[in-house]
Amino acid sequence: MISKENYIEIVKHYREGDPLNSNQRKYYESEWLDLVDQHHIIRFWENGKIQGQAEDVIDAVIIESVKMLQNKLRPDEFVHAGAVVSRVLQYFQQSIGYSFVVYRIWSLVSDEILVFRGLPGPLHNFSIR
Repeated sequence: MISKENYIEIVKHYREGDPLNSNQRKYYESEWLDLVDQHHIIRFWENGKIQGQAEDVIDAVIIESVKMLQNKLRPDEFVHAGAVVSRVLQYFQQSIGYSFVVYRIWSLVSDEILVFRGLPGPLHNFSIR
């Protein structure tokens, strides 16, 4: 998700932009077609380029976030899923949808790496450890 400040800056300078010329447009079309052929589920902006990543690229951050939040609790307590998602989104500071983070949490639960308690669904309904 783009921050409000960045959005305002983009809108403010929109009229100052020049339309793409034919060569630029072809370049961006070609770049887009290359990205589509890669079939990555998630992509990050790295080193000035869009880089496709494996689906599980954020799993280590999810697990580390759970561990960090659990350090503040008793070992048998569960961490609120919303707190984990919030930490992951702050870590990446890129356009990762919260639903993708939740999807990866459920994948980790399915793989028995994480355990959940509560009701599947909205973040406030379940906790994990």
